[in-house]
Amino acid sequence: RPATLMGTTNPAVTYGGRCVRCGNVHALEPSGAAAAAAEELVSLLEGYGRMDFDVPEEEANPAFSTDYLWTKGPGRMLGVLVAARPSGGSGGSSGSTDSCS
Repeated sequence: RPATLMGTTNPAVTYGGRCVRCGNVHALEPSGAAAAAAEELVSLLEGYGRMDFDVPEEEANPAFSTDYLWTKGPGRMLGVLVAARPSGGSGGSSGSTDSCS
């Protein structure tokens, strides 16, 4: 089922490319867990105003300010990857829509 991100549902959104090993196109669709993680990332970036939000404010590097991130123009993309643990624990990208053998 399509994920909702930033209030928008777009079932056509996929990420992928041609496999050099088998020649097929492998693609990932965003999962609900990935959309939730992306929403959380946006919230943290907006709240802290910087990308190094995991360090105390007095140690923050001005180069990691999000001021430039919110302006219009090319090169302003961040992403999240939600993965499953080998033990089968919490995670959650939906996985490949194709597999190569």
